[in-house]
Amino acid sequence: MDAQNFSLAIVSPSLTQLHVVEWVEIEGATGSFFVGPCHAPLVALIKNKGTLTYKKADADTVSLVVSKGIFNVANNTAIVLLEQ
Repeated sequence: MDAQNFSLAIVSPSLTQLHVVEWVEIEGATGSFFVGPCHAPLVALIKNKGTLTYKKADADTVSLVVSKGIFNVANNTAIVLLEQ
């Protein structure tokens, strides 16, 4: 991982995925927001049936519809904790 990437963990009761990404965009309870490397610490609620989009370090962009949950960013790591 270099200064242009950071870690993304997507955690649900049935699955955990770990990725190295360039950016993450997610629909929060009050609107969408964008997170890049070295983002300030952040905790937000995730909108139920909202969209999570991220760009992997290998250039693939992935979009998922996710259940509600919590999004946390700290120490160059983003964590998506989903209810389902």
